[in-house]
Amino acid sequence: MLCPHCGFNNHDGVINCLQCGLPVARKIFRPDRFSGIGRRAFAFVIDMIILMIPVLPIGIALGIVDNIWFFLLILFGAYLIYGMILEMTPLQGTLGKRLLGMRVVSSLNGKTLSFKYSFLRNITKLISILALFTGVLVAIFSDDKRCYHDIFGKDYVLPKDSNTKET
Repeated sequence: MLCPHCGFNNHDGVINCLQCGLPVARKIFRPDRFSGIGRRAFAFVIDMIILMIPVLPIGIALGIVDNIWFFLLILFGAYLIYGMILEMTPLQGTLGKRLLGMRVVSSLNGKTLSFKYSFLRNITKLISILALFTGVLVAIFSDDKRCYHDIFGKDYVLPKDSNTKET
């Protein structure tokens, strides 16, 4: 992104020019609707059921279901990988989100998440869950229904048919 003041070629997403420090004009992505926390929570439950199909038999075969904490660690590790991979694909979200008509898009440009932001999103999601869902409950009071992991991952969770515009 070229700075209109000094002509320096900055990387995408910068707010101020890295050379002169002045603001770089950029388009702002703004969706018209957001997916609510209830629908998102239900998608999470669906995803956990989907993940239990392969993880539970493997856990039983390896004898790790007796140790619930270790089993949960394996389950959440599988969820981390599952979420990251599917959010970076054209599906733009997990199977639970897609079944409920949602998609995860970058708040920077409205497109599919990059590896970096998908990783940040899913790591902070697990931290929010382990912290008694405090990072998730923020969405109840937020106009754009964003949880902490959405903010860190620079994303929005939108209904599949929502309109998006750049201003």
